Amino acid sequence: MPLFVLLLLFAGTAVISAAPSVRRGNAPRPDVRAATENRKASAVSDDEEGTLYEGRENLPGKNFGADWPDVTRIPDMLPARTVQDGPDRWIYETQHFRFTADAPIALSAIKEIARIFEGTYAANLALPINSPCNHHQVNESGRFNACFFEKYEDYIAAGAVKGSAGVFIPDGWGRLQHGRVLVPFGSMGLEKRGNRYVKGGRRVDAKTLSHEITHHMTIGSYAYPMWFIEGIAEYVGLSYDVNGRVNFGGNKRTIGEFVAGFGRKGGGGRAVGREPKVGMTLQDFLKWKKNFLNAPVAPQVGYGLSALLVYYFFHLDGKRDGARVKKYLEIIQNGGTLDQANEALLDGRTWRRLEKDICRRLNSAMKVEPQFLPGPDGA
Repeated sequence: MPLFVLLLLFAGTAVISAAPSVRRGNAPRPDVRAATENRKASAVSDDEEGTLYEGRENLPGKNFGADWPDVTRIPDMLPARTVQDGPDRWIYETQHFRFTADAPIALSAIKEIARIFEGTYAANLALPINSPCNHHQVNESGRFNACFFEKYEDYIAAGAVKGSAGVFIPDGWGRLQHGRVLVPFGSMGLEKRGNRYVKGGRRVDAKTLSHEITHHMTIGSYAYPMWFIEGIAEYVGLSYDVNGRVNFGGNKRTIGEFVAGFGRKGGGGRAVGREPKVGMTLQDFLKWKKNFLNAPVAPQVGYGLSALLVYYFFHLDGKRDGARVKKYLEIIQNGGTLDQANEALLDGRTWRRLEKDICRRLNSAMKVEPQFLPGPDGA
């Protein structure tokens, strides 16, 4: 699974891409995200199956008081339809997503791929952190955009990073009216049979896709610092299980092994070790707003530590109920400053005390203990 989110400046706007994670004995693997022009659909074809919800439901307001989800699922029967069937583009829709492809894809394959998208949407919405995913970066149909490319060179030409397996490009990039995820056909395991692409035998890196889709749910909504932007995407992506199922209740071991080593069964990880050297104080790390490529911390450590911190504040801090991080996020969502939000995380503690709490509980839960630079006296 890729090392998520290098912020590459392109046309004056950040392109959210990811450098690969590390596999034992192998070169780093690619990542997942991208974009193209916003294109309007024309006619609806006759191969519609099931009931397709038009637009997006009006969801209730803030959900900070909701319980933390253990597992999120989506229905077995996932409605999908073909909105435009050629000749130069093919458009498909599910309840919350519009997929635009430059070659025809069988609706059965679209439904299978869509389970990753819809499952990630449902997972983000279920987290009790007032996810903004029902009201930003959508197209004129009220759905999130994703664009699929038959040829890898066309995927790169659309703005993706060379060597990546997918990319997220935020709102406002170039001529784009809305943020979107871009993915080449090869990353989705598609194979051509007859005149259409179908799902082949190649494995899909669903965890990477889920990471990128989570960026679509969050980036551009609030002024989050980098640790939370990358941490929440890692947290959701590493929790993705199969068929749209996201297992938050069983992600502790997966996250710990991914950050410290090469992931479970050698599937790829940050490989930063059990005592990663951060190269920054905790205070500076939590205030960092730029990409990790230009940070004092090594990029793999930056992404891995972000995942650990999200897990800590969600599940290990204080009474293990996420109360402090909910207050932190609410302050940011209401337009408060980062200093004000950090006071909610500290909750009367010094920075040194918070660092000790983080290291002690992460070591107990995951056998990982970050090595921060010492802060000023009393911090």
